[in-house]
Amino acid sequence: MKEAKVSPYKNEEGETCWPYEFASAFVDRDGNRYGAAMQLLDIQDEVNKRRSKALHLMSVRQVRLERGSVEDVTKTRQELAKPDGVIETTPGMEFEVLKTGDMAAAQFNLLTEAKQEIDAVGFNAAVSGKLEGSQSGVALKTRQMAGQTELAPLFDTLKAWDIRVYRKVWNCIKQCWTEEKWVRVTDEEENVKFVGLNKPVTKAQQVLEAAKKQGIPPEQLQMLEQKLAADPMMQEMSLQNNVAELDVDINIADAPDVESMEVEQFQGLAEVIKSGAPPGLVEALIMSSQIPHKERVLKNLRGDQQVPEPVKKQMAQMQEEMKKLGEEN
Repeated sequence: MKEAKVSPYKNEEGETCWPYEFASAFVDRDGNRYGAAMQLLDIQDEVNKRRSKALHLMSVRQVRLERGSVEDVTKTRQELAKPDGVIETTPGMEFEVLKTGDMAAAQFNLLTEAKQEIDAVGFNAAVSGKLEGSQSGVALKTRQMAGQTELAPLFDTLKAWDIRVYRKVWNCIKQCWTEEKWVRVTDEEENVKFVGLNKPVTKAQQVLEAAKKQGIPPEQLQMLEQKLAADPMMQEMSLQNNVAELDVDINIADAPDVESMEVEQFQGLAEVIKSGAPPGLVEALIMSSQIPHKERVLKNLRGDQQVPEPVKKQMAQMQEEMKKLGEEN
């Protein structure tokens, strides 16, 4: 058995913290952990019981008879259980098959209510992707949101646990990332961008970068660079974007399934364009939609795509040649 040791991991305040993070869907009064299926067990037991009772009442028959109306009661019971049973009775003696369809109907109604209850407590067919029939994206989204309402506590617990885990991971990064690292920023798909962490730079480089951001002319930048190079104090090294000194905001955004919504919005945009809508309205609809690569689509509509320099030169040459031909003619 290993000896107990102090955890090497630190939290935001620099204090020792537990390296694990746990979460439970539900906790009872005794501290026992359980999931979402626990709240469905009692309802499922009722569904099974009502189904069994209804099936039994629909498959058996009860009779009321006078003593001596049949020769053998046991044999009569066996014949009643058969779908083609035959019963021989004594003439003049009372023999009546009782109608129990009302009890079977009552059990079936209770079975229907139990099924509705289990659908209300759990998620519906739209959430599980088993909804039959073709419906619009708006209708599917509405049914999914209604089904996810019952699962909201589970999602909230999961989101809170995710935030705690990511915060703990970031604290480990601040503690362990001591070397220079370059991280790709993926906020814009068109422009590839990298950010340097723990990047060693001199004070002179920091001053020059700040001057470039302020828009100082190149001549003044060159003179400033010469002055900074001659100053020994400006050659001291420091870390740019020091991870140990950074703090971040961790935001978790849900990514809904919007495939059906995108198809419906694309069809609506196609109809708007066919109707001859003004370009401003089309651009506004595209910007407010959930169609992917909206910026690229807008660039194509506006016609302001960046043309490569060789293509520009070739187009300029062709225009000059066309002008010369026009002048000669």
